Amino acid sequence: AVVNGFGGHLLQVVLSGSYNPGSVQSAVMVPLGLYIIFHSQRPKLCLVYGLVFHILAFGVGINLVLRAGFPETPTTIAMNLLASLVLPLAISALYARHPPSHYSDMKLVKKVSKQWKEDLTVLG
Repeated sequence: AVVNGFGGHLLQVVLSGSYNPGSVQSAVMVPLGLYIIFHSQRPKLCLVYGLVFHILAFGVGINLVLRAGFPETPTTIAMNLLASLVLPLAISALYARHPPSHYSDMKLVKKVSKQWKEDLTVLG
């Protein structure tokens, strides 16, 4: 929402000075997306994924179809699988090798685990 809304809609309104379909939705989604990203524990990961996804989808995918003449349906399916399955898993695997220092805080993990057990006991 952030990368697409800002780069594809809001920036175009500012640069062209004219309405761009999707601008109103982006005016809501970009701040909401930024709020969610910066309140997550992985803001850089979210932004990197958004940028890489859009480079693949628009920079590579569309050019494969329009310039290289690849068939649209199989290319769309392949790009969707790549961007929605392979890419997030690859980025997550790379990120897991170098986790932020707050993930190594075992006191927090134990506290959360204890709270979950208590909650499950109450529910069960």
